[in-house]
Amino acid sequence: MKFGELTAHLNSALNGDAKFAAAYLLVGGDGFLRSEAKRLLKSVLLEDFASFNFSTVQTADEAVDALMTVPVFDEHRICVLSPDKEPGEQDVATLAAYLASPVHGSILVLDGSDATAKKVGTKACQKVDCGALSEEELHAQIAKLLAAPPAAEMDARAEEELVRRTQGSMARIASEIEKLKAYSYGKILPGDVRLLVGADLDYQAYLLADAVSKKNANDALTILSYLIDEGFAPWTILSSLYDRYRKLLHISLNKNLTNDALAELLGVKSGAIYFMRKEVDGYTQIRLKRCVDRLHALQYDIVSGKRSDESAMHQAVLELLNI
Repeated sequence: MKFGELTAHLNSALNGDAKFAAAYLLVGGDGFLRSEAKRLLKSVLLEDFASFNFSTVQTADEAVDALMTVPVFDEHRICVLSPDKEPGEQDVATLAAYLASPVHGSILVLDGSDATAKKVGTKACQKVDCGALSEEELHAQIAKLLAAPPAAEMDARAEEELVRRTQGSMARIASEIEKLKAYSYGKILPGDVRLLVGADLDYQAYLLADAVSKKNANDALTILSYLIDEGFAPWTILSSLYDRYRKLLHISLNKNLTNDALAELLGVKSGAIYFMRKEVDGYTQIRLKRCVDRLHALQYDIVSGKRSDESAMHQAVLELLNI
């Protein structure tokens, strides 16, 4: 199930209209959503006795021991397994043996890697997708964060700017909204986001690639000037562009893969893939391949001493606009 469906599922199970799963396997790379999923699962316990019936452990043996323990003045016991390393064959076998005959009322929450979740998953388990949210889900989560005390409103353009600058990472969005609330006195405007939410090099590379894809020379050169003024070295800017286009090409060549699979392949957060897919729409595979090849050639020119890194950087942007 998607993360956004978890609340309804748990409420239905509490009302007796559905059953709790023996285990909830958290998959996907957004740390904020994983934390929220654990919080929501803990909320099914009676508050007065939750400290007795909720535990977090690091090994499969500890998890099984906790799950076999009778809950204190409650129907349920929840154990979160957050392994500090990838579980070995024995750990997987231990979990598989438990899940073949789980204890009624005990709930295992596996907060590990997607690979581990795949190994131990059975019909008794329920996967909870904590990866990139859809646009609708993202805005719904932002609305919840804004409504939490102290409540604040956010201009639609400010929200769009926030999502773009954070590349849809809920972990960062949650942190930035807390900061924006403290600054904005109840109404968050686009200027507040631009002032307080840092636009790092990855985000600027995204903007630069977006301007190039639309062949908007003015915007591309403005962004390039901003990066130079901020003190980014020409080699760093060129390398960031190369890395960005290389990832866009991989996404274009592997459109059938899920966001989480692509995120693992490229070493990025799954939320970033959502925005990269949008970028890819502005390119053909042939154009992306030409961009990657040209950027690689310019990097080679620098290391071989054929041109300066500053010259190569400017040449890169001008050529990308014309590919």
